[in-house]
Amino acid sequence: MTNLPLARFPYLVSDDVGETRETLTQLFGEHLLELLRKGDHINARVNAVRLVDVVLLVAGLGCAVRLNPAGPRAFYIVVIPMEGHGTFFLDGKRFQVCRGVGIIVSPEVSLDVRLSANFRATVLRIDEDAVRHVLARRLGFWPPFPVAFDPLIDITRDEALDWYHEVTDCITDLDDPDGLLHASDELINRMDRVLVGRLVAAQSHEYSNFLGTADEPPASSHAVSFALGLMHGRPTLSMEDFATRAGVSVHALYEGCRRHFNINPSEYLHKIRLRNVHSDLEKARPGSVSVREVVAGWALFYSERFLVDYYALFGESPEDTARR
Repeated sequence: MTNLPLARFPYLVSDDVGETRETLTQLFGEHLLELLRKGDHINARVNAVRLVDVVLLVAGLGCAVRLNPAGPRAFYIVVIPMEGHGTFFLDGKRFQVCRGVGIIVSPEVSLDVRLSANFRATVLRIDEDAVRHVLARRLGFWPPFPVAFDPLIDITRDEALDWYHEVTDCITDLDDPDGLLHASDELINRMDRVLVGRLVAAQSHEYSNFLGTADEPPASSHAVSFALGLMHGRPTLSMEDFATRAGVSVHALYEGCRRHFNINPSEYLHKIRLRNVHSDLEKARPGSVSVREVVAGWALFYSERFLVDYYALFGESPEDTARR
């Protein structure tokens, strides 16, 4: 099996079924683990790191398996395939996942899974109370029932794709020995809140009506213009902050930006932040600033995605800008 992301945080390397089952039990509760083909051998690789309320994992088991964790659980399981395919039975209902289509398993749902031999995935284990706390802040009351997300998550859709970019940027930074998350509990806490909050905003659930995200019309051109203007003035705020201050939901802001200006607000905000990084690096004396600290100061991660986007916009690397 090729190297997996989060390589600096190995959690399991094993060809033993019993050891793999025990590790999965530690992570997700009591587990049935069954090899689906005679003569197969497990080749389990799991890398994992806890932020605060979110545990990030990247995993592959190296053979076709059936997994049947016991429930109920006190956490959500979000599975985003990187390779291969899986069949998930949630309360007996069948769902197929593959690259671009993930799944969210809510705490009260029974779970039975079949994974292909080449299945590898990014997995988030999110504490149930973290989701309810996010909703309580937005609703003004404590949700009386656990939040049940729509199971399938389309990673190609704007809001979900932007959330997934946050996940991959976080993983990239954690994999980097010079990454900023290692040195800052404040950044770890902020990233943890972003991952949970953006997921609640991006994926439908039974409280979406209360948040104004189900069948809500697009934001007006006035609200969109206000939010876009605020992005120029306060670009380190989150998309949730911009939507709240414009008096609309995140979903309505996305739809309004598409309808009135044919733009993705996250991409718009990303370019504003890139230009601010470029401006700061241009103004600084060569060797007087840390490129990574400037990048972090504009709420960006020094990731492969950042470097590609920076070069596409300015035709040079941020280090080249800083040297001029």
